[in-house]
Amino acid sequence: MKGNPNLLHSEIGALYEYDFSIPRAKIEEILALPRPSLIKDLEEVLEEATRNFKDYDRFYEAEPEESLFLAPVHALFLLGELGAIEALPAINQFLKQDEEFLDFWLGDLLTEEVWQAIYKLAHSDITQLFPFIMEPVEQVFAKSPHIKAALTYMALKRNKRSVLAADYKKLTQNLIEQAKASPAFTDENAILTSAVFKAIDYGLMELEEEIKMAIEAELIDDYGKNDWEIAQDLLVKNEPDISIMTIYEHYEAIQEWYNYEETSDVDFGQSMNNIDYTPKEKNIDPRLAPKTVYNDTTPFKKTTPDVGRNEPCPCGSGKKHKKCCLRK
Repeated sequence: MKGNPNLLHSEIGALYEYDFSIPRAKIEEILALPRPSLIKDLEEVLEEATRNFKDYDRFYEAEPEESLFLAPVHALFLLGELGAIEALPAINQFLKQDEEFLDFWLGDLLTEEVWQAIYKLAHSDITQLFPFIMEPVEQVFAKSPHIKAALTYMALKRNKRSVLAADYKKLTQNLIEQAKASPAFTDENAILTSAVFKAIDYGLMELEEEIKMAIEAELIDDYGKNDWEIAQDLLVKNEPDISIMTIYEHYEAIQEWYNYEETSDVDFGQSMNNIDYTPKEKNIDPRLAPKTVYNDTTPFKKTTPDVGRNEPCPCGSGKKHKKCCLRK
């Protein structure tokens, strides 16, 4: 299934035909296209995926093996490689969709991989990411790539920290206020927790005051209001260990992540028709594994009642849900 995007370049059709084993030559061919029209085509891939989501969803349930459904992911990665900051509004619009939509198109990639593309896209002016982080969106975790990209920039660009410190403090304070406004420990707390953990991991001392404020207000998962000294010790000691990959390195890393087992006569970059898709450890099609944050092989369909983060875990461990199976 190729969808029906209105493309200027026929080469973009490859994004509808390959998984993460897309040949390097294909990527190079696409990146060599004229920049303005290429960016317009990649934006159209995102817009078409939004327009026709319901059709894709129905087709996936009927014949999932006939399509990889990865064209929007390819588009995001390519826009990142181009450093196409001008495409940020289109990307933000794509990420403003609901949970079912983002789960279908991005799954675990949303929180684990998309940030690399966002970082490369916005490194020329990282503050352009901030408005999206601070505005309300349908799915709070849609902010995750922007937040991680922004914190990574601060970690890597030491010479920019003093200049940007005020902006980052304001950003973190905004996340704290969103979490405070939540009636209970919700997604707003989870995204703040992720940001605080990342800031601690990166040793971002410029945000020390905000991190302390969040912990002492009991807004951070796994930290009580008296745990600031523990966090402070880590904040002082930690140094960032970050690597920004090229798109080619990124595809290789993702293939390894999903345990692609290739036949002995196939090298990276050959057509997906020549690859044995039997994972080494899990009996699932690895093309479908990225499709859900919930580690399921089908698009998100809610069938069970909500379990509060502070309620007993339904697995019977006796622990609170947030301390046990919530993140599994």
